[in-house]
Amino acid sequence: MIGLILVTHAGLAAELLKAAETIVGPLCQVQCHAVDRGVDIEDFRAVLQDSVHQVNVDGDGVLIMTDMFGGTPSNVSARLLKKDHVEVINGVNLPMLVKFSSSRDTMPVGALASFLTDYGQKNIILTSEILQGVGR
Repeated sequence: MIGLILVTHAGLAAELLKAAETIVGPLCQVQCHAVDRGVDIEDFRAVLQDSVHQVNVDGDGVLIMTDMFGGTPSNVSARLLKKDHVEVINGVNLPMLVKFSSSRDTMPVGALASFLTDYGQKNIILTSEILQGVGR
């Protein structure tokens, strides 16, 4: 089973996990980390490295999801990339987490990262485009 680490600014990671678990039930092998102002980058990197080991219970790899590319969560997580072992997705959203819960046992970590990235992008929808011509 692929492990998951959510890394975001402030408390977004914990709230996203809470929302996902409201929909799909409890998720195991998942940890959340918040990056706040003034965090020591090296200390935080060490915390994330420990989390990678903790959630990689089965040795199937770890997916790290961050809130946005280029921010501290993304930059620190990128230092933990390891081919076929640790992947990082930036721009996490709730549909990705819900789909992760049902897909984490079905493919290798690299393929899962690509699949979820595509899935997350496809679930960003401009409602007015969907509703054009429907009852307008």
